[in-house]
Amino acid sequence: EVDFGYLHGLTYSQLVTSKAAQDRIDTVLTNLFTENSTFDSFGNASGVSSSVESSNLSSLLSQQCYLYFSIGSRLTHLGFSNAYAALSQQLGTKIKHDLT
Repeated sequence: EVDFGYLHGLTYSQLVTSKAAQDRIDTVLTNLFTENSTFDSFGNASGVSSSVESSNLSSLLSQQCYLYFSIGSRLTHLGFSNAYAALSQQLGTKIKHDLT
C-alpha cells in the first residue's frame, strides 16, 4: 500500500529546494510500482492494473517528473514487471525461460 500521507505538510518551496522532500516524492512514486503488487498463494500477481497502463505511467513519470522519478526508477519498474511476468508463466515454457 502506498502511503500518500508521507507527502503531508510539504510546501512548494520544499519540493524545489529540499533534497529530503524530493526523496519523499521519489519514495512514494517508486512504491506505486514496487509495493502495489502482491502475489497470491500460487505466485500469481494480483492487485496490478493493466501492465500497459503501468508501463505508460512509468514512462510518463520518468520523462515529465525526472527529478522525482528517475530513469533508474523506470528501470526498477521494468525489472519488477519482468519478474511478475516470469512468475505468472508455466514452468518449462519458452516465455518463462526467456524472462528468467
